[in-house]
Amino acid sequence: TLRCSYNPDEGCTHILRRAPRSGGARIVSSVDQIALIELKVLPQTHFDQTVAVIEAHLARHRLNPLTLQRQPDRRVLRLAYTLEVAEGAFEILRDFQLQGSFTGLIQKEGFSLVALVGAGVTDNAEQCHRFYQLLADQPLEFVQVARDGLSLVAVVRQVVLEPLLIALHSALFSRPTRVGLVVFGKGNIGGHWLSLYGREKARLEHELNLALTLYGVFSSEGGLLDEEGMDPLKVQDKFNPKPLIWPELLAQLEQHSFDTLIALDMTASETVSRYYPDFAQLGIHIIAANKFAGAADSEFYQRIKQTCRDHQVQWRYNATVGAGLPIQSSIQMLRQSGDRIQGVSGIFSGTLSWLFQQYDGTRPFSELVDEAWQHGLTEPDPREDLSGQDVRRKLLILAREAGFELDSADIELENLVPVSLRKASTDQFMDRLKELDGPIQTAFEGAKRLGKVLRYVARFEHDGKARVGLEALEPHHPFANLLPCDNIFAIESDSYRTNPLVIQGPGAGREVTAAAIQYDLWQICASL
Repeated sequence: TLRCSYNPDEGCTHILRRAPRSGGARIVSSVDQIALIELKVLPQTHFDQTVAVIEAHLARHRLNPLTLQRQPDRRVLRLAYTLEVAEGAFEILRDFQLQGSFTGLIQKEGFSLVALVGAGVTDNAEQCHRFYQLLADQPLEFVQVARDGLSLVAVVRQVVLEPLLIALHSALFSRPTRVGLVVFGKGNIGGHWLSLYGREKARLEHELNLALTLYGVFSSEGGLLDEEGMDPLKVQDKFNPKPLIWPELLAQLEQHSFDTLIALDMTASETVSRYYPDFAQLGIHIIAANKFAGAADSEFYQRIKQTCRDHQVQWRYNATVGAGLPIQSSIQMLRQSGDRIQGVSGIFSGTLSWLFQQYDGTRPFSELVDEAWQHGLTEPDPREDLSGQDVRRKLLILAREAGFELDSADIELENLVPVSLRKASTDQFMDRLKELDGPIQTAFEGAKRLGKVLRYVARFEHDGKARVGLEALEPHHPFANLLPCDNIFAIESDSYRTNPLVIQGPGAGREVTAAAIQYDLWQICASL
C-alpha cells in the first residue's frame, strides 16, 4: 500500500500481485478507411535489420504505422496508415529509399482495420480463436500481433464493418461467464445442495448468462477435479476419490481455465477453513456453511477479510447462522442504510429451543435429551448442543457482522454439561445423563417461583457485553413461545430500539441450509 507521507489519511493505492485470469480484449476497435504502403527490401541487405532502420526513421518523424506486416520470404514490408497520414508517410519513405535500402514503394487504398484491444489479448487463446474464426469469411489481407501483447489487428479489404463488429462483440463479450465450482463436503448438507444445484443450474445459467461447471468435489475420503465437469447427482454415489493433498490441490486450482472459481465449504472441518486465505490469494470466491472461520480468533478472521479485500474476493457465509433465515443480510442492510446495530439476541439452537420448550418439570431433563437424541434432533454427541459452544460461535459471527470486534473469550458461556461429564466418552455420557437433571431442575424452579420460564439465550449489546446461557423470561416474551426447533433473532438498532426487528423460523435442516448456500452462490454469480 502506498500513502502520501504528508497526508496519509487521504486514501491510498494498493499494489497487488494478481493471477492473469482476466487477460484479454476489453474493446473492439476499427478504422473504416486505411491505406497500405508497401515496399521491398533490397536482396543484399539483412531483412530484419533493414526493417528496424525503416521503423526507427518513421518513429523519428512521428509516423508510426497503425500496424505492419513483415514478409521475410518475399522481402516485403506493408505499413497501414489512416488516409490523412498515409500521404506524409509515403513522402518520407520516398525520400529515404536509397538510405533505407528498399525499393518498389507503392500506396494502395480501399482497406479497413479491426482490432481487439486489451492487456494479454494475444495470450488469450479463446479470444484469438474466435477472432480468426470470424475473419475466415472476410477479404483478409493479414493479421498482426502487437509486440506489447495489447492488441490483435486485422487488415481487410474495405467492407461494411458493422456486421463484423457486432459479431465480434457478441462472440467475445456476450458469451457466458465460465464459472467453476469446487465443493467441500457431500454429506448431509453438501449432498442436499448437490441435488438442489442439479435442479437450479439451468435457471441460474439462463438468468445470469453463465456456464456453470462442477469442477471439483471433495469429502473426508478425498476428492476429484475435472474441468469437463461432474454430474451433481452421480457424484453422490459413484465417487472414486483420490487422496486430498492440499499443496497439490492449490497448485491445480491456480492453473484453472475458468473465468472465475467458487469454493463451497459445506463441512464442519477446521482444516478446510484454514485454507480460506489461500483460496482468496488465488482469486477464488468462498461460500461457507462452516462456522470455524467466521468464529476464529480475531487475527485469523481479519487475515481472511483483508486477503479477500486485497484480491477482490467475496466470502459469503449466510448459512453459518440461522440456515436460510435472512439474519446476516438484514444486519448488512441496516448497516449499509446508515443504521447502527445496538445488539442482537435470541435463541440460536433448534435443539436447545426444543428441549426448553418441552421441559416443564414433570419429566427429567435427561429423558428429553435422550428422546431428542433418539429422534436425531441433537448431534451424535449431545454435548455438542448442550455445551453452548455452537451458539457462542453463531453469536460471535453476528457480533462481528454488526461491526463489533469480539473474540470467543469475550463471550460468557454457560455450559449445561457438568464438568464431570465433559471428558467422558459419548457412551459414558449417555449412561450418565441423569447428572444433567439437578442443575436444570434448580434453575427451572427458580424461574417458576418468579412466574417465568427457562430458555437458553444468546445476546450481545453495544457496550461489548455478550453472554450465552440460561435466562428466566416472562411467559409472553417472544423468545418463550416458539414452534418446535425454531430459532429466533431480535436485532436492536437506532431505528429498531424500542421495537426490535424479529426474525423467526427454522434455523437448521438440510433443505434450508442448502437454500442459503444457493442464495450465496446466486449473489456471487450475479456480481460477476
